[in-house]
Amino acid sequence: MNGYNTDSGYRLAAAIDALNADLPAVLDDIAANQPRLCELLHAIREQRIRLAELEATVEAKAARSMGPADRIEWPGYYAERKGGMVRKHWDHKLLAAKVTERNYTDPDTGEIDVASEEVAQDVVSELLRAAAISYWRTTVLRSMGIDYDDAVETERGRRTVHVTKDSAA
Repeated sequence: MNGYNTDSGYRLAAAIDALNADLPAVLDDIAANQPRLCELLHAIREQRIRLAELEATVEAKAARSMGPADRIEWPGYYAERKGGMVRKHWDHKLLAAKVTERNYTDPDTGEIDVASEEVAQDVVSELLRAAAISYWRTTVLRSMGIDYDDAVETERGRRTVHVTKDSAA
C-alpha cells in the first residue's frame, strides 16, 4: 500500500460510497423522506466544511514537505506546488479609465479621441455600477499593456498543491 492509500483515505471513500448507495432509497419517495433529506443535506454541508478545513491543513503540510522542489513524482502520481497572489480593493474607476483610454488612443500617433473617450467612460462607469465587478483579469490587462499595480492591493496568497494520478497507474 503506498502512502496515499491510507486507512483513513479508504474509510473516507467507503463512507462516501455507502452514502451514495443509500441515497436512491431516500430519493424514491421524497415527500415521505423530506425531513430526512433536509437533515442529510445539513449533515453533508457540515462535513464539507470539516473536509475543507482538513484539506487546507493537509495541503499546507504537503506544500511544506516538498522542501525547495515545486514538483515531486512517485509511482503513479505527481504533485505540483503553486503560489498565487490575492488581489483586493481594486480601483475600478482607474482601471476602467485605462482600458477606455487604450481603446481610444491611436497606436501610431498617440492621439486620443477625447469626445468618444468621454462617452465610453460614461458607459463603462454605468456598466461597472450595474455589474458590481469585484476583480479584474490580470492576464487580459497585461495583454493590453495596462499596468494595474497602482489600482489594486496585492498580497501573497496561500500555496496550493495539485496532485495528479497518472492515467496508467
